[in-house]
Amino acid sequence: MAYTGTSVAGGEGNTTFNATDVEFAGRNLEFFTVDFGAAVNAKTAKDSAQYKVELVIGQYANIVAAGPLADANKQKTYMVDYSDAYVGSGAAAGGSFTLTTTTSGSALSTLQTAIQALGTVDSINLSSQTAKATKLAILSAAVVA
Repeated sequence: MAYTGTSVAGGEGNTTFNATDVEFAGRNLEFFTVDFGAAVNAKTAKDSAQYKVELVIGQYANIVAAGPLADANKQKTYMVDYSDAYVGSGAAAGGSFTLTTTTSGSALSTLQTAIQALGTVDSINLSSQTAKATKLAILSAAVVA
């Protein structure tokens, strides 16, 4: 077969090289933002609010990275491994938890319920906090300094 730039056997013409709706750093990643409901910048000690919430997240996902506190120190965005890193099995495999079935901005109900079950930790009432899926995309008008 002669080489052509458009045939799969002969070249790269039919191949997509850049995924447009996936976040990755050597593997697929997922993002979500936890709203603590109150400023937690002073709640950094062991057994304080941030620590306890991150322990709960670790029960469901491998935290790869976390952003800074934002929105008057009430919110924090986490980057976690894609669903195959979850403890137990994801919903697609018959389990009860996965981030992959949510859409950006939707609540992560299992994780959110687990965090809310912590109640009040170090004077931070977590019983009504939220956890929502997000994407790694920052609008220039919303750049966090």
